Amino acid sequence: MDTAATNRAGGEKVFRAGNCVPGCVQTRPTGGNTVIIANAELRLPSPILASRMRLGLFVDVGQVWERGDEIITISDVKVTPGAGVRFTTPLGPVRIDVAYNGYATERGPLLYQTSDTASTITQIRPSYPPVRAAKTFWQKFVLQFAVGQAF
Repeated sequence: MDTAATNRAGGEKVFRAGNCVPGCVQTRPTGGNTVIIANAELRLPSPILASRMRLGLFVDVGQVWERGDEIITISDVKVTPGAGVRFTTPLGPVRIDVAYNGYATERGPLLYQTSDTASTITQIRPSYPPVRAAKTFWQKFVLQFAVGQAF
């Protein structure tokens, strides 16, 4: 079981042996120490069931990087769009959204750490995830179901 297909904003992949069965990789994105994030959502009345349903268009923009490593430019910032429907229910608003992330998974070295407190980190592979881990067109869509407003 390969659980390495995780969403990450940047940094190397680190995995540890913890509760992992043989052959699996548990990853933790190391990210960075600087972030830029922006979100925008446009809510529109639905052409059907206008009193109970609304449509939403949204865009998320952001990037994570290690301060001091490099200068980030506007072309480094990731932009991901999406759309969804919002329903009014007795529990509150229910959202069903679909978002698209067309960016390839950033590759980096695969590192091994024996435990959360271990100070030794070993490089297992110079480049991870494997090339075969590339996503198909449909795998780039993410479906989310939630109760409550997005903002």
